[in-house]
Amino acid sequence: MLRVSGIDTYYGTSHILHEVSIEVDAGEMVSVLGRNGAGKTTLLRSITGERLPRLGRIEFDGKTISKLASHLRTRRGISYVPQGRQIISDLTVSENLELALLGVGKSRRIPDVVYEYFPALRSLTGRKGGVLSGGQQQQLAIARALVQEPRLLLMDEPTEGLQPSVVAEIQEIIKRIGSEHNCAILLVEQRLDVVRDVARRFAILDTGHIVATGPIGELSDDVVRKHLQV
Repeated sequence: MLRVSGIDTYYGTSHILHEVSIEVDAGEMVSVLGRNGAGKTTLLRSITGERLPRLGRIEFDGKTISKLASHLRTRRGISYVPQGRQIISDLTVSENLELALLGVGKSRRIPDVVYEYFPALRSLTGRKGGVLSGGQQQQLAIARALVQEPRLLLMDEPTEGLQPSVVAEIQEIIKRIGSEHNCAILLVEQRLDVVRDVARRFAILDTGHIVATGPIGELSDDVVRKHLQV
């Protein structure tokens, strides 16, 4: 479904990603790990079109999208849950969701599946995003991507800064989305327990290079010590 082949991505003159390649099959969940500054968020932004690679190729469903505008990638079925949630604080929960629907040209009616996954949001529809708790904002950020009915979901640190009970809830929701919607997921995540529970394969970035990949069973303590511990 997604094939990233040898991309080089820059911020100005800073060379962030170096010949990075990664694949995600339909319905598969792959996790990207790495120390702070390794290039994980840049990889996701390269896939969404927020930051265009200078070299390499990105394919989705067999078609090259390397130069495609980000909103057109969304309409093709790629949705993004950004780090820090990026909820529009002055809009209500409903308005945040409706805006996401407009972005893919769908009706403004919020599908029932959102409230099946996030029942707490049903009672918060008229509340502004800026007054929600961190856990509620993260639920809204995932719901905002889910209403677009993605075939590929990119998630950047969805459990960051959340208390353990909320982490467990988000973890189960991620698993459900992957299994119940046949949605491929590329997950950037720091919590190893979450990664080992939800992902099928992993890739580790270090200073913009892929340094380790494999099935999740190969994410051993030795690999963690070598590539992830500070």
